[in-house]
Amino acid sequence: MRLQDPTVMQAFAWDPAHRVWIFAQLTAGRPATSGDLTLTKVSATGARLGWMHLRGFGHGLTISIENAGAVTYVWTETHAVANPVRGWALAGAYGNQIARFAWRSGVTLTPSSTKQFGVNAGAPEQTPSVDAADGLIAIQYWSTGLHVFRWAVYDLAAFKRHQYTALARFTVPPTLAGTVEQGWALASRTQVGNWQGTNSGKPGNATFATISSAGSLTGRVNSTVAGEPEGMTRVGPGNLCTGFASGPTGARRANVYCNATP
Repeated sequence: MRLQDPTVMQAFAWDPAHRVWIFAQLTAGRPATSGDLTLTKVSATGARLGWMHLRGFGHGLTISIENAGAVTYVWTETHAVANPVRGWALAGAYGNQIARFAWRSGVTLTPSSTKQFGVNAGAPEQTPSVDAADGLIAIQYWSTGLHVFRWAVYDLAAFKRHQYTALARFTVPPTLAGTVEQGWALASRTQVGNWQGTNSGKPGNATFATISSAGSLTGRVNSTVAGEPEGMTRVGPGNLCTGFASGPTGARRANVYCNATP
């Protein structure tokens, strides 16, 4: 499917209440160091329904959906910082805080126009994954002291009150050497799903891994379904969907594969 901009999809989430997808991508015509993102709302059948622009939010590794009555809330990273955070010169800007905001088609937001959460102070890169059904939110963040990614899981209601007592906290194990993380998702109360790929665009280069809340690798499988892996989201109990980008530069398309129909 085509999104609002012709750039590569970065992440996506499923809105079960309204049965629509929301995709994130870097804004066309803007440098990666700006941290500008475009969100596109897409129907279950692939029709574009609206868009938003996020100025200075980050890279869009993950996004999540939370419904509150008729309102759809989007969770993203925000407050983009342009600097290398993983020990090498990684071009781009990454959010060092978390944002929650209501979906409003055609609107451009800045970090100050959202509700921000300054969890894991000092981490130069943070991304959220919300499991509203289980009342949980997980944050992946870069530890500047340990030079590794860590995950922390929180009670969602407490997190929204800015109470950041972690229910679990652990280091992402270095199980996939030589790969680049392309997406991750909180999969249940006891397990976090992590997906990494080499991003070469060739079939067979994506690996799915599951990691327990104790930080142990519990499963790993290689995928040959498509090419360039981009994003992962949970859409129901035991149901994960993964994204793959296709098409040439300047005319990218988004593709979603699920292990069951949402």
